Amino acid sequence: MARNSLVKTYGEKVLINDKYFYYIGNSQYVIASNFVGSELILKHDAYVYDADGNRIEREVLKKGEKIKTYETVKIAGREFYSIHFGRYLATGNFVGSELELAHNAYVYSERGVRIGTEVLEKGRKIKIYSTRLINGEKYYHAGHGRYILAANFEKK
Repeated sequence: MARNSLVKTYGEKVLINDKYFYYIGNSQYVIASNFVGSELILKHDAYVYDADGNRIEREVLKKGEKIKTYETVKIAGREFYSIHFGRYLATGNFVGSELELAHNAYVYSERGVRIGTEVLEKGRKIKIYSTRLINGEKYYHAGHGRYILAANFEKK
């Protein structure tokens, strides 16, 4: 597999012999530490949660810290970013980057299914929190389970 290539993964990270892996199909796994995450900045102090959505005692990250995040997951109905070895931070804890739409765009779910009929108009500024590959296409996470196709931000 070439460095910096896009890789489609299936499901959550799995623990095998004390290391986390992603399943990439055809009975193949890639070690999770090989994936590049997004570096995001905390907008306020934030609690760290376990895989069940329970707060990990005495583990609080401070406002302004840069945190490497990986995929977005839903735990007990809330969205979290995976940060490292079964630890998670709520998505609302981060400062977003603002990008301007170059084209009209629709809003999609985490599965790439269009949500409603709302059209986001060209020129509108959208807060973006991370990127995610959905069905082989790059999307930006705009918070609260909303994703926007990245191609709508690129000027052609």
